[in-house]
Amino acid sequence: MEKNYALVELNPCVLEAGFQGTDSWSRHPRRTYDHALMYCYGRPANLKIEERGYTLKRGDLAILRPDTPHLFWVEDDQPAEIIWVHFDLEYRDDAGWLLNCYNTAKSYAGLFSGQLAHPEHIRPQALINGHFRLPDVVALPSPDEAEVLLRTLVSSYLRNNPLWELHAKAILLRILAWVFTACVENKQQEGWKKQLCYAVKCYISTYYYKKLTVANIAAAVYLSPDYCGRIFRQETGMTVIEYVHRVRIKRAQQLLMDHSLSIEDIARRVGFQRTNYFCGIAKKLTGKTPGQLRRDMLSAQ
Repeated sequence: MEKNYALVELNPCVLEAGFQGTDSWSRHPRRTYDHALMYCYGRPANLKIEERGYTLKRGDLAILRPDTPHLFWVEDDQPAEIIWVHFDLEYRDDAGWLLNCYNTAKSYAGLFSGQLAHPEHIRPQALINGHFRLPDVVALPSPDEAEVLLRTLVSSYLRNNPLWELHAKAILLRILAWVFTACVENKQQEGWKKQLCYAVKCYISTYYYKKLTVANIAAAVYLSPDYCGRIFRQETGMTVIEYVHRVRIKRAQQLLMDHSLSIEDIARRVGFQRTNYFCGIAKKLTGKTPGQLRRDMLSAQ
């Protein structure tokens, strides 16, 4: 279940907050009815959300979404240095039921059963402004300020100050503003990465017949070779040179239809300096040598 929230509609309501201490669960996944934050202010801790594993370091904020299985544990016997906050993104009149569920031993044990017993109380997954989803983990820009804010929230909650809910709402809005800012920046960065890969592909498709290296391709798009190569592999699943080989072999297959060109001529025309290397790459990518490819294509005519 998913619900779209405009930013202006967000009305975060903190249900409870505290420190993690020695509580952990590394074997049986837990699910929650609401959203929860886990902020690391000290020693690293481990978190697995569905099949995605994370090591939470100081300044990292994890966001647990409703009805999403997760594991949490530390590597040693020391208490986890984690502040946690359970919250809703809007006011819900069943907040009392949920608090009772979390603070009653039998009901809390049900969170580890693999399926929540009361689906009518499961909050919807949040879609923000039609396209942002809350990330699993985000590094907050000001760890010191985040720790002070969240400690203030916990203190206000535990003391049951008359205005604790209002103070908690203001603090949570500040934290969420950092999270959404990171989402926007990440989305912009992802768009830039796609543009980078498109530029690299265009350059290779235009100059595949020349001597190409990661260095001269990266220079053409004004990046360092290491950074260019890393981003290209992250986005495409292949190295820059692997893509060069694919473009060259695809062009070579077209040229193999020309009877007047020898295998050596085709190798040079698509940018391979050595015919043997050309044949090896063709065999690796297509399962056939250039000669075999030519025979198959001609026989199919």
